[in-house]
Amino acid sequence: MRSNRAILLAALLLLQSTVRSSFHGLSMINLVDLATSESLIATEIEKLSSKLLPVFPYLKNYLHDYRLSRGALDPWGVAGNPVAAYAMTSRYFYLLDKLKREIESGKVVQSAELSGLLELLRNIPLWPDDDDLFDVTKNIYKLQYFFDLRPEELVIGQIGKNETGISLSSKHILVLAGSAIEFEEFVAASEWLRLAKTKNISRWEAMWHRLVEQHDENYERKRTRGHRQLFETRL
Repeated sequence: MRSNRAILLAALLLLQSTVRSSFHGLSMINLVDLATSESLIATEIEKLSSKLLPVFPYLKNYLHDYRLSRGALDPWGVAGNPVAAYAMTSRYFYLLDKLKREIESGKVVQSAELSGLLELLRNIPLWPDDDDLFDVTKNIYKLQYFFDLRPEELVIGQIGKNETGISLSSKHILVLAGSAIEFEEFVAASEWLRLAKTKNISRWEAMWHRLVEQHDENYERKRTRGHRQLFETRL
């Protein structure tokens, strides 16, 4: 049994592995900068919520997700926690980028307050791209493989015996299952879908059929190569 300290150290090393060979990758410092910027952005969104939510209703989900997966972590705490880093990168990629584009397009009447929010969004030094989202998502699966951590633990922010005080919303369960299927991480996908079933999350059955179909298509072709994410038999 690996010690709690060893698991946390490995989690930090997993985050450091997000640095890609090109200079466009996210480093630990980049993640700290993103977490610092998001603190300011989320505060502004909260302050302007009465004006923003009627125009951008998805910001309600943004704030909910931010509170759940950020908790009381400081920027270094976010950067060193694979679950928090994944959730933050996802928010930047899907929600904050959308908000920036829609404000710039004139969807809402400009004001001094809104200009301040837009300036914060425009000043992000390195906006996460799809490769960055791929990296931090893969780190979640690495925690499953290397340390036998279950999705049931990861969604409540538990890494080993360490309670990190964060959690993932239900939407991330299906997102992580779907991404695992796309990345051909079939065993990991099955674990996330079993959790979705336990929580009675809609659409898990359709995604399970997708898992079975894609797994069995890959089974004959890859099983002789020792593909670690194939089951012993067809599903």
